[in-house]
Amino acid sequence: MRGLSTLFTLVFLSLASSAFAALPAVINNGPSACTGGTVYVTGGPIDNTNFDTVYDSECNFTTSTTVSVTDGDIIAGNTYTVYLHFAEIWFGDGNAAFGEGDGARVFHVDVEGTRVLTNFDIHANVGPRVAMAFKYDVVALENGKIDILFTNVTENAKISAIEVHKFGGVSVYEPDNGFQDLNDNPFPVEWSDINVANEENAAFINWTTAWESNNLGFEIQMNTTGHSYHTVGFVEGVGTTNEVSSYSFRTDELLPGSYRFRLKQIDIDGRVSISPSLEMSVKYGEGLSFLPLRPNPTNYETEWSLETTGTERIRVSLRNTLGQEMDVLYDGEAGTAGILRQTLNVSTLTPGVYFLQLNSNGITDVQRVVVTR
Repeated sequence: MRGLSTLFTLVFLSLASSAFAALPAVINNGPSACTGGTVYVTGGPIDNTNFDTVYDSECNFTTSTTVSVTDGDIIAGNTYTVYLHFAEIWFGDGNAAFGEGDGARVFHVDVEGTRVLTNFDIHANVGPRVAMAFKYDVVALENGKIDILFTNVTENAKISAIEVHKFGGVSVYEPDNGFQDLNDNPFPVEWSDINVANEENAAFINWTTAWESNNLGFEIQMNTTGHSYHTVGFVEGVGTTNEVSSYSFRTDELLPGSYRFRLKQIDIDGRVSISPSLEMSVKYGEGLSFLPLRPNPTNYETEWSLETTGTERIRVSLRNTLGQEMDVLYDGEAGTAGILRQTLNVSTLTPGVYFLQLNSNGITDVQRVVVTR
């Protein structure tokens, strides 16, 4: 994925000690690495920290990955303080071909089986090349390790550094504005329900919150490229309430295509919460055709999709620039009406241009795929 800077394979790091005082256990992707992904380093200044070398490197994961922070003095049943450090050093940092800004990288984080960050988007919270970090107190489930699961939503999940301290231990790499404490309610709203519907080729979005605390309002964000979201509207929040609150927003009429929507909730103090994403399509006409690929260009995988009544006979093939068929990706009926969606792994393909070809009931459509490294 990263062809523009230092890229090298991770080595396994195991931290062990014989006395409890040996904690903290620290994984920092500058001088050392975490297992299960690849290290990427950009160099250069990072805002909001004096520890630039900690935040200008990362471990990123092409698939959902569990990182085990190991230390001989982590005892099952004892409580430990975990610090998670992040900075967005790729998306939004001048790599327009791979997507820019909000929504380019979204992922979940679980610590010892508990979801602590949902649909986490570093850029949406602080922008590019800015340090941010979280604190979480957790009870170890097994002797000798604490497991942290990174689950990809859009593009590769990542981490700049992980610290595990004895309970209440002070971070080695505290950013200038301190830590967001995940032991409290991590976000200023609790999402209750969110959905989108096509109303005369416009998106009608409605949502509810179970409660709110210091909620300034919601940016409505739309994604048409597979990478980046942009804001198309704003709805003011009610502030602080323990009651259920309902909201709605309607876009202008949209051109044919596939769209993703999400809400960026903004707290009065500037904190951000990102809602789950929703998808809606505007039909292309009477015949089948591909919806936009997401992402494209890509170095690992892309998602192709098309809208179907469920009764068409569909054949999708991958072809090279000579028109030669390399693989059959789908051959059969969709089975149900709606969006037929498949993931195409391109990690073994030579960088270059390829084509997806759709054949269905006499209809042919071609989609261009750009594979990068």
